[in-house]
Amino acid sequence: MNKEPKFTDTQKPLVAIHCMVYNHALYLRECFEGFVMQQTSFPFVAIVHDDASTDNSAEIIREYEAKYPHIFKPIYQIENQHSKQGVSVVRLINEAILKTGAKYIAMCEGDDYWTDPMKLQRQVDFLEENPDYSLSAENATRLYIGSNKTELFSTLPSRDITISEMIITRQFATASVVYRSGINIPSSVKRIYDTLLWCIIAQYGKVHYENIISSIYRIGAGVTQVDKVAWAHKIIELNNLLYATIKIDKKTCVLHDKEMLAILLAGIREALRKKKYADVRSLGVYILTIGIVPWILLIKQVVDYKIFQRR
Repeated sequence: MNKEPKFTDTQKPLVAIHCMVYNHALYLRECFEGFVMQQTSFPFVAIVHDDASTDNSAEIIREYEAKYPHIFKPIYQIENQHSKQGVSVVRLINEAILKTGAKYIAMCEGDDYWTDPMKLQRQVDFLEENPDYSLSAENATRLYIGSNKTELFSTLPSRDITISEMIITRQFATASVVYRSGINIPSSVKRIYDTLLWCIIAQYGKVHYENIISSIYRIGAGVTQVDKVAWAHKIIELNNLLYATIKIDKKTCVLHDKEMLAILLAGIREALRKKKYADVRSLGVYILTIGIVPWILLIKQVVDYKIFQRR
């Protein structure tokens, strides 16, 4: 196991873990224990980026850095980078990963965690044996903060996944992903969302999903109150990025996912309540750009969708 310094800092890691942290102190130990329990035949490192957390996340990171210096390679920010205009935290982490020379990148944010000690070994073995694949993903368990309710992330079988499927709805959890490094993200993309990243990676090779539960995906961690209007605009930004970057028909973008459309409609209703009529107009016009027929069909599906039930 990699818990003991089986590998040294002089050895180039085969895998670099991409771990973003912001005020995740309540969950970090579970996340980091998921890293150190991995049983691998290769060295790996964890690039942990703390974006100027205001809780004791940095102290926990330093504790693990001191205990497992061969694994943890942290980046401590003094000022929050995510809030800065034109700054991409993902790019900052990817630059650090590039310097490690790692062949593969594994994803796990600070509020999620891995549950299977063979996860990294299994996914790296798959990618090593199948050079025509660019990404390996596995199943996960959704864990709802507060209620502790759990459910499977996916009930679908193991298979290859297409770009169209990934655009229509989320197919796998972020913490389940391992992909090949060297992916070129267009300079025009300032904010990198998961769906967009998976679609870019899929242009370099096939995407495989294995129905093995190997991680926990927390829902609601660190979330207090969502600005529905701002979130609706983020959905439009993602949709435009997909349209411009992946070069597909706009009508097949994320607005075909009823959850995405539900967020847009919730944003419109919130804008109406707050009398933000400019937002009502821009969000409404954008929905209509996908065509009136799919708009009418989809709105029937979302009226009872749980995003409205939680309003």
